Amino acid sequence: MAALQTVMERLTGEKSFLVQVGKDHMCTAHLCPSGKVLLVDPAQKAFDAKHTDFEILSDEHGLAGYD
Repeated sequence: MAALQTVMERLTGEKSFLVQVGKDHMCTAHLCPSGKVLLVDPAQKAFDAKHTDFEILSDEHGLAGYD
């Protein structure tokens, strides 16, 4: 779901990246023009999710699990 969210945001011209939260959870980092990062978590149906331990992934690393 997070990969789909990221792709949909990019198709509309927004800047977004996949985010690794913990070992087995992914969400989307939406980059606002102000520089703020909002986490969109489709699995939890949360916009501006309050995850504190996360890593923004490069496209190469974010899509590596979708072989």
